[in-house]
Formats: sequence, C-alpha cells, structure tokens
Amino acid sequence: MHLYANYPESETFFTSMYNVDFSYPSHLHGCFEVSFCMKGEVTVIIDGQSHTVGLGQGILIPPNTIHSYKTPQSSAYYTILFSRDLLQDFAALFSKNQPTHYVFSFDSELSQHLINFHTSKQSLFGVKAVLYRMAEAFLQGNTFAQKDKADNDLTTRIISYIQEHLHEQITLQDLSDHLGYNYYYISKRLQQIFNTPFVTLLSQYRVADAKLLLNSGKYTVSQVAMASGFGSIRTFNRVFLKITGQTPTEYLSMHWVQKL
Repeated sequence: MHLYANYPESETFFTSMYNVDFSYPSHLHGCFEVSFCMKGEVTVIIDGQSHTVGLGQGILIPPNTIHSYKTPQSSAYYTILFSRDLLQDFAALFSKNQPTHYVFSFDSELSQHLINFHTSKQSLFGVKAVLYRMAEAFLQGNTFAQKDKADNDLTTRIISYIQEHLHEQITLQDLSDHLGYNYYYISKRLQQIFNTPFVTLLSQYRVADAKLLLNSGKYTVSQVAMASGFGSIRTFNRVFLKITGQTPTEYLSMHWVQKL
C-alpha cells in the first residue's frame, strides 16, 4: 500500500508506504526516510553499516545517504519519505553533522498515527505533527558528531552537480571537469564516499526522480523515461528493474496512489 501526498502551495513532499516481507536494493534520494517496524524485523544497510530494526523500533535515513532493506525472515513496516522543508529545524541538524545512531524506539501512540495515514486524509499540519513526534523519539538520547569537512564538501558538490544535471547526458569526465579534479581521483573518491561507481550513482538518482513522477499520476511510463534523463524507454525499463527489482509498470501496479 502506498500513499502519496504533494502539497501544491509549496515544494513539500510526503509519501507513506506499508511493506510486508519487503527487501529493496541500495539506493539514495534527497528526502528523509524513516521506517517503523510493526512486525518481525528488517535489516537496513546505511553507508555499508548493518542495522537490525525490530518490533517497536524505527530507523531514520538522512537525505543523500545510500541505504538498502532486507527482510531475513518476515517483517511488516511503515516507511515514510518527506522533504526537508517539512522539518527545517530538524533537517538543519544534519547539514554538517551525523547522528551517533540511526535506530530509535517509538510508542503505541505514534504507531496509531502511522496507521491513520492509510485510513484518513491528513492536512499538512497533521503530517507535521506526526513528523515532530518522530523527530522527538529519534533525538531522545541521540547525539551528533561532526562530519569530515573535506568529505562533506566534496559529497555536497558531487550531489549538487548530479541533481542540477540529472536530465542531461552527463559523464564522469563532465563531473571531474566541473569539480576540477583528475578523472581517476574522482572515480576513486566516489567509491570511497558512496561505495558505488558514477554510472550507478547517477542511475539511482534518476530512478528516484522517476518514482516521484510515476507517483504523481500525471505522466505515462514513456514520458517519465524521457523526463528523468534515461533517453529511451528500453534503457529506463532495464535500469529501473536493476535498481528496484521491478519494472516501472510493476512498480505502479503494486502501489495504491492517492492524492491528498
């Protein structure tokens, strides 16, 4: 089940999904992502580190962080994604710092609010109220450590370039030229920072962009393929399947989409 909300008065984005026995390969995007385990347990890999999330626990993934999901045996969990403008003060905590832990506990009241996302329409204020409860639970007992400045600056520049030129046919050489570094140095640093080559990183961002377009219900699969920078429907289908484990058509058929 998938609930998608886009508020036209701003660039605010919010989406909520209920997943059963679900696994998802490595990906990243520009939104915050939080998953709440309602049954069993799920393993979440964040930047190469494994985290086990059990019943009554949640995990928060900051924007532009590589992560994946795997269900060892069985699981049921809610996943929400939201744009940084929804919790600007909370998002500011992550600008130059990272939390000491990503897993946190949540209570039955927050659990009920999550369930209500799928049974009743929520106003923008209702969504913010729940997100602030989540933020409070996440920050309880958590601390932040400063990121490595050199890595943080280079990461920001790489992500900014990819996001600005996402729909163009860019290459690693284009990125290297823009950053003013040697091609082989940037290739090596991409592996160190993102644990993935440039082509895969670019594809992950394009797929994330494509999913937003598909969720909007405004475009055909062919239109999304062109709009998200893949160049052809064949390439789009192949890359989307490789990254998500589903074709774009299968992805749409498995999601119930409702605008609020």
